[in-house]
Amino acid sequence: MKKGLRIGALILALLMVLGFFVTSFASATEQWDKDVYAYGAGLDEQEIEQTAKLLGITNMDSVNKVIVNSQDLFKYVKEESSDSGMISSIFAKKTSEGSGTEVIITTPKNITHVSELEYTNAALTAGVSDAKIYVGAIRPVTGTSALTGVYKAFELNGETLDEQRVEVANEELETVNAIVQEHKDDENFTVEQINNVVVYVKEALITNKEKTDEKATEGTIRNIINEGIQKYELNNIITQVNIDKLVVYFQNFQNSSAIDSEELKDQLSKWGNTLREKAGELTEKAKDLANDAKDYVNSEEAQGLFSRILQFLGDIFTRIGDFFKGLVK
Repeated sequence: MKKGLRIGALILALLMVLGFFVTSFASATEQWDKDVYAYGAGLDEQEIEQTAKLLGITNMDSVNKVIVNSQDLFKYVKEESSDSGMISSIFAKKTSEGSGTEVIITTPKNITHVSELEYTNAALTAGVSDAKIYVGAIRPVTGTSALTGVYKAFELNGETLDEQRVEVANEELETVNAIVQEHKDDENFTVEQINNVVVYVKEALITNKEKTDEKATEGTIRNIINEGIQKYELNNIITQVNIDKLVVYFQNFQNSSAIDSEELKDQLSKWGNTLREKAGELTEKAKDLANDAKDYVNSEEAQGLFSRILQFLGDIFTRIGDFFKGLVK
């Protein structure tokens, strides 16, 4: 009898352990039934198909399709537009827990204002986690409304995002994009740098809240922003007006539930590491190009070329001089 009880208890324990692992595995790999194609209301049937191909969708029956119209735009990002103006579209895939969020623009020439990094940063603030998102358009558009489709795709799958966080994310996109557009022609400015600054400040504010259980003061926020700007070598580029706008944004950021989000902290850490590595690679490539150029200028080949150019120009000027002397005679 006792032996039977011990066997029964052992089986029960094994079932409980098995149940734990099954539950954990299901939670860690939970994904949507189908990927989502959210397309703009301004597209006709042919353009809907064309945009799907641009986004990498090969089988329309394998995705859930949802239209994104002007009402959605106002609902999610508080912007107004006609349905005909809704062109940019997205293809969203829910990935396994902890995989991070990635945004890929498949038509970079047609998304004229917003970069992949800006989309990703704002999406994380809104609460979009563990997803791969493709953004595209059949003709040039700013792309500022593309996240509307992302929010609708998540809601379609029962993942309603916090309204305040979505609002703050849209403010972030608007604030950062304005800075990017202002400095895009500056050779010492990159989108990677400003997005690294934004991640740096977010992480610092989250850490500050965890340690002090209080929100950072305006002065502290300003100091953290300046630290980030210094760290990512934008101190001679970002203006005081830019900083003032960032201060206002980050005050709103820490007044939202995002500041207490463990999920955002984890996603930022994962994506921030990737972003910092990418920025480092770009810096090294720039250094390599500069060194290559310097080496070439100092090479015998370059010096010989310069000598031949100078000789050629000297011959031209001599001939011009001889020509005018002939005229004087």
